[in-house]
Amino acid sequence: MAGTAMLWSNKITEKITVLNEGSHRISAVTLSDDILDFNLYCVYMPCQNYSMDLFESTLDELGEIMTKYSNSTTIILGDMNASVNRSKGYRQDKALKSFLNEKHLSVPKDYPEEHTYYHHGGKQSSQIDYIVISSTQIDKISDIKVMIDEPLNTSSHSIFSFIEMSCEELFNILTTTAFECAPTISVGKRKRSWNSVLQQLCKQSKDAHWKWKSLGSPSDINDPANRKRLDMKRELRKLQRQLNAEERHSLYQNIMDAHSGDNATFYKIIRRQRQSGKRLLDCLIIDDVHFDTPDLIREAWTNYFTDLSTPSEKPQNQQYRSQVELDRILLQDILEHEDEKTIEFDIGTIQKCISKMKTGKATDQFGISAEHFKYGGEKTAKILTNLINEAFKFKRVPQCFKEGIVSPLFKRSWKTYLPTKILSTYNSFSCNGKIDGIGTSLFRGT
Repeated sequence: MAGTAMLWSNKITEKITVLNEGSHRISAVTLSDDILDFNLYCVYMPCQNYSMDLFESTLDELGEIMTKYSNSTTIILGDMNASVNRSKGYRQDKALKSFLNEKHLSVPKDYPEEHTYYHHGGKQSSQIDYIVISSTQIDKISDIKVMIDEPLNTSSHSIFSFIEMSCEELFNILTTTAFECAPTISVGKRKRSWNSVLQQLCKQSKDAHWKWKSLGSPSDINDPANRKRLDMKRELRKLQRQLNAEERHSLYQNIMDAHSGDNATFYKIIRRQRQSGKRLLDCLIIDDVHFDTPDLIREAWTNYFTDLSTPSEKPQNQQYRSQVELDRILLQDILEHEDEKTIEFDIGTIQKCISKMKTGKATDQFGISAEHFKYGGEKTAKILTNLINEAFKFKRVPQCFKEGIVSPLFKRSWKTYLPTKILSTYNSFSCNGKIDGIGTSLFRGT
């Protein structure tokens, strides 16, 4: 039998009033204090395997409860088994939209478009899980994110998160502000291949063009001045194409001759790929396989760089990963059995960690570098302090902290970047040195 359940922290139990209304498909509570006052409804609507009458009767039941407790703001969340943006109009979709319009309910602005339900057999997917609120209060909810493939979520439905949006918003503010404050740098055009022969031929072509123009620009193809102008232009372009071809051939030869440790050539390829312009590659050959269309060439480049960035599955790598996993288990066991359960950092500790981050490094996928944190001022440090304390409080590190500049692969010292500095500080007053022995291998591998 289908049903719903609502859980809340013991800290807010005194603010919760359970509304004994509705069937097993509807749960309702009132949350009120000096600031908040709203009715929260958790619903599980019948799916398409049930009759349309049951779907409509559940909506009617929900509507009656809302009318009875209409003195507070309404928030409805759960599995609607219907969509508000599906192009194919199912009857359930139309009934849900009609109900929302009738009760003056709306989906928050900028609601994610990702699907929230995935069939276990891979047959279909759709967005049927929603958070809706009274239209008059719609501006008070923002930054909703669908968390896809969350490892702790064993349901076929995705879950919504308000947590990591704070990190992403901070990164967006830092990158936008830095971009607006940075001086504009004009980049000159790419210089053409040039030599003394091309310079002499260019001068002759200009002279021929000037003589042809001084004679009134005759259009007759047999006119000597016009004939010479066209011939000189043809020879000039021919030589330019030859020089460009030689340059490309030299580049490709250097790439073929480069060894795996030649970082200069590797980054030169990346820079060329990022450059804009009309230079097109006609054919790309990788392992005797020809890629001669734009789509195939793009796919080949993608696969090539993916292979370069993917660690090889060598026996020593597997042994290293096993050691890292053992270190992680040991660290988790140490932290779980410590007497000090609450870890909280002050802004001074965070600022000290930020000051020791190395500058002059490339930005991460969020566009963030160490300079953003260093020159972000006290407000940035304060926000980071709150985010890190929240991560320790709920024992959940934001995914962006695992991927970005704050958690790189270390070349020499693991005690360089923000999380490791924080953990080292925590180690000094809580773990009695037990973490220090495993820090190097653990943080080099995460």
